[in-house]
Amino acid sequence: MIQKDMPTLIFGRVVLQSHLTGTDLLIFAEDFNSYYFRTDPAAELAVPLQDLPKQFPEGHLEAMIKQIFKTARHELDASYDGGYEQACADLKAWISNPDR
Repeated sequence: MIQKDMPTLIFGRVVLQSHLTGTDLLIFAEDFNSYYFRTDPAAELAVPLQDLPKQFPEGHLEAMIKQIFKTARHELDASYDGGYEQACADLKAWISNPDR
């Protein structure tokens, strides 16, 4: 048996949720009782979050993160301290952290 930990990262109402075949971008309602998928193909990841450093060279990491969050910019600016720019910086720091 193999055990895999699948991270979920929460940026205000915007959530990146990993599963075995990828990562989904979810937008939650203000009360967190419902959500919807952001279906922009440019925001979809075909790998779990913990595999991102293995899939993308460092030079492309920031551009990839900005593309992921681009479709959720309004929600990030409304619900996450520091908004879109801070979410991008926080995700980059998380991906780059070797101790995660």
